[in-house]
Amino acid sequence: MTISNEELRREVGVVKTENDGLKVENNGLKVEVDGLKVENNGLKVENNGLKVENNGLKVENNGLKLENNGLKVEVDGLKMENNGLKVENNGLKVENNGLKLENNGLKVEVDGLKVENNGLKVENNGFKVENNGLKVENNGLKVENNK
Repeated sequence: MTISNEELRREVGVVKTENDGLKVENNGLKVEVDGLKVENNGLKVENNGLKVENNGLKVENNGLKLENNGLKVEVDGLKMENNGLKVENNGLKVENNGLKLENNGLKVEVDGLKVENNGLKVENNGFKVENNGLKVENNGLKVENNK
């Protein structure tokens, strides 16, 4: 079976049409590829920017972790200081209670000494009266002796 020129021409026409369609489709795909390359480059630039931002955030994160650890150490130190101050405060409260007891004892002693002093003043006044009487008596005896 031989193919006639007519059939070959028809086949060539079909193939040329198909070829033209594929060329159009190829050109469309080339445009799409170019667009995707541009998008790809844009995404690479964006990706690089995000990598730089990510690295910056990692550095910031590490700095914040260090700061946080420093603050934890500071808080622990303040807790220890606070505990020490609580112990000191309790000691001062005990000392204060002891001083209050001593103060109350001294007040009782002062009151007792005031009472004793008042008694001594009364006794002293009695001795003054007695001394004055003895002076009068002594003066009378002197006058009598001088006669």
